[in-house]
Amino acid sequence: MKQSTLQDQEALLELLQLCNSHVEDEFGNDRYEFTTESVKAVLDYSRNDGDASIALFVHEQEESVVEVNLLGSEDVKVVNEIHGAYIEFAGQIRDEEFSRGNMRKTFGFRLWIKPTLRIEPYYIGDTEGR
Repeated sequence: MKQSTLQDQEALLELLQLCNSHVEDEFGNDRYEFTTESVKAVLDYSRNDGDASIALFVHEQEESVVEVNLLGSEDVKVVNEIHGAYIEFAGQIRDEEFSRGNMRKTFGFRLWIKPTLRIEPYYIGDTEGR
């Protein structure tokens, strides 16, 4: 996860330390799980290529309620504001459902950690793909 300043890195680490579980594999992938009484958010991030995915699960349900997968989400922002704190990812979705030809849809998601655990997906725009 690219961060521009030491302060940004410290803010990111502070939020990630609130996870209930962290697993790192030998390929540079991290999995963070944030759990509350009613939901679980699973954040997967590849340090090598910036791919990020987030899934939200309701307890006692095996399939995710919401899932967002992004390619090349290397710039990660941490925002602490009056309404709470979240980690923001932005990247491209390349999928037949969302893409036509070389056009890629750029999306993002915010993983809210404070005051409650939630996911906020958002649309940024179309970009030329490879």
